[in-house]
Amino acid sequence: MQAQFRALKPKPCKGMIMNTGKCNPASGHQAVILYLGLCLIAFGTSGVKAALPALGADQFDEKNPREVVLQSKFFNWFLFSLTVGASIGVTFLVWISTNLGWNWGFGISTISVLFAVVFLSIGRSFYRNNVPGQSPIIRILQVCVATIRNWKHPPPNGRDELHGTSNTGELLRRTDQFRFLDRAAIINPNSCTSSSNPWRTCTVTQVEETKILVRMLPIILSTVFMNVCLAQLQTFSVHQATTMNTHLAGDLHVPPSSLPIIPLLFMAIFILLYDSTFVPFMRRLTGVPTGIRHLQHVGVGLVLSAVSMAVAGVVETRRKSGGDSKAMSVFWLGFQYGVFGAADMFTLAGMLEFFYAEAPARMKVLWELGDGGGGE
Repeated sequence: MQAQFRALKPKPCKGMIMNTGKCNPASGHQAVILYLGLCLIAFGTSGVKAALPALGADQFDEKNPREVVLQSKFFNWFLFSLTVGASIGVTFLVWISTNLGWNWGFGISTISVLFAVVFLSIGRSFYRNNVPGQSPIIRILQVCVATIRNWKHPPPNGRDELHGTSNTGELLRRTDQFRFLDRAAIINPNSCTSSSNPWRTCTVTQVEETKILVRMLPIILSTVFMNVCLAQLQTFSVHQATTMNTHLAGDLHVPPSSLPIIPLLFMAIFILLYDSTFVPFMRRLTGVPTGIRHLQHVGVGLVLSAVSMAVAGVVETRRKSGGDSKAMSVFWLGFQYGVFGAADMFTLAGMLEFFYAEAPARMKVLWELGDGGGGE
């Protein structure tokens, strides 16, 4: 709507204002609409990003070895679908928005998401859907608060000193790692009602869920570093392209904002080869149903992301030392984009599988928030 109606947009740049490189600023209500739209995009994306991978993975029985393999395939093809959609976005929609107007680009995106809602609704009666329970974030906060309240008590030595768990839900055995968190499950002999208050006394299962989160933190933090690399390719490398030769042949040229198509194409190709060739070959060698283990997926991706940044540094050195950067083809940037496409494929697919496989039932959706989302 803002792209369509002139009253909701700043006045076009004209005359001396345009010559000075300054344009009319947005008024109060125009800025409010713009930022409201951006916030709604973030809010909607967070819901899809968190729930959709978990919903798809829930359709497979983890106790059936054959379905475990199918679940791994689902994550690969889920990533492939993200890649195809993003490829259309950075090529077709960029061309539409540039040549026909932003209103056309946003309109097509709106219709696409409406179709997605329809397709999701068509299969609603067939989905295996976990019944929502207590928020995993609340459960983690309860453990933290109870640990602080019971900090004066020494860590318990045995399970008999801890508050048990109910017969419903997933039961997790007590582990010796991070024993300081076991204080949250200490039964206070001086109070008969403390065990009924989860902010004072938590169950062993609740404490173990929090321990899983603590164990996962290094893996989640590793994606922060990878997203730094992704941010470089999405911002600085696009800015690089504006100073380089973007012409293919004659008047045909590549818009800098369409450069992300390079890693997306590489990802699509790698996913197809990975699922059809690499996984069956490695499965015969290692005996692992998914070819290689989840953390090995992530490790390979992180190494490749470092390689992509090294390649980017070499290309940038050549661009700056070559004098006229307009003489250098924009496709030199394809090397770093291609390597990062492979890195993103390994890391994102591996993390989706790892988080879903390792997380307890109540926290599976929470883990999907930590995947980085480079494919999008």
